[in-house]
Amino acid sequence: MLIIPRSQICLFTLFATLPGIWYMPEYAKVLPEWTVSEFFEKLELFLMCEFDFDHKAQTVKMSFSKKRLEKIAPVHIEDVVDSYGVEVSQDENTSCDYIAAKRLAYKECSHSMQGFYSCDWYVNNCRAIKKYDTLSELMEKNKRKDSVRPGQITRVSWGEQMGDGWDPRVTTLNALLYAENVDTYFAFRSIGTEYLGDRVSRPVYTQIYVLQPVNVFGSGSVETDDTETEEIEFVPACVMDTFINKDDDKGYMLFLNPSSFDESSSDSDASSSGTRPGANPDYDPSAINQPGPASSISRGKTERASSYYDEIYVGYWDGTIISFVKTPFPIVDSVVVAQDWQSYHRKNFSMRLHGGTINSEVSAKTQLPQINARQKFKFSWLANEIPNPRATFFIKGKKYICEKITATFTENGMSQLLKGEFYPVLEED
Repeated sequence: MLIIPRSQICLFTLFATLPGIWYMPEYAKVLPEWTVSEFFEKLELFLMCEFDFDHKAQTVKMSFSKKRLEKIAPVHIEDVVDSYGVEVSQDENTSCDYIAAKRLAYKECSHSMQGFYSCDWYVNNCRAIKKYDTLSELMEKNKRKDSVRPGQITRVSWGEQMGDGWDPRVTTLNALLYAENVDTYFAFRSIGTEYLGDRVSRPVYTQIYVLQPVNVFGSGSVETDDTETEEIEFVPACVMDTFINKDDDKGYMLFLNPSSFDESSSDSDASSSGTRPGANPDYDPSAINQPGPASSISRGKTERASSYYDEIYVGYWDGTIISFVKTPFPIVDSVVVAQDWQSYHRKNFSMRLHGGTINSEVSAKTQLPQINARQKFKFSWLANEIPNPRATFFIKGKKYICEKITATFTENGMSQLLKGEFYPVLEED
């Protein structure tokens, strides 16, 4: 479990969380088949940062890529000798390696919340979506409503009607809910049932739903061949409810789910996912039954991993105790909704790969210069020294980022003719 501090990145945060009883000073042993250098390479991708190792001075420096690029002065090329452009195909061996031009995605894993964390396929194909301006409005209109009549069993309802163009019998219980002010999709997810009483000698139950965020860690697009996918091999920590009944509920907690060593797909287990042992939802009124979205997302789980712990769970905690939280747990997103639907908490941190956070309207990746990765330009020009290839280049009045610069050296020194390959920077809206 890796916990990221708020103000700085401590290289020992991962290792400081290891149980002391393990006494494992050789921290490389806990990395999931990675070397230490591979760990930092993956951490750079996850944090959009860069580490500088000085083995002689025994120091390590970290800086965010956006901040580092801002300190590099732009380069203006005037003496262009030759230029031409080419179309870049993703089928070529020399495709664009620029990270901001790729689709980022977290590694697939087998923990219980992965299906809800990342399900681009469901959000992009779902037709039943109800949109709200604010999360407060969404919660108020969809939370549990009890109707109590003298001498009768309490009647419980959830959600509201979908509105114009929908069958009046269709409610938001089987739809995705979207809150614009937090840029988040939600779905009803049942965590248990509550006994209401007997009606005609038969027990009556109601489902207990939580407002489950959906696809907050997706890549934000449908899988296509147009854009390469770069996998981040960290995984958002599994945070789940601990509800057994209304008298036995510890709230949300962190779960560390080891793999089952099962290579087969978990789809066969999805139909009974969330159902109490021995219960059959066809005849047992006390069984947990998931609404359409939660059921579909659960069935869409990926195959289980064959190794025991094959990823590092990542979360964030700055020591703040949220008022409605019963036990501390790491935060993985900026929005935390109370299980009772009465309130929600916003943090200035999110592990989202797309969309904005509270501190920024755009994700970390989109804060880097955005390019047209399908078009590459090659320029030759005269210069007395090699410019910094990480600078922003202005050539013939247009902005570019550099992929590589080639210079020729002989016994007489460097040739003044330089050759470079560049991608055009997209104009901001």
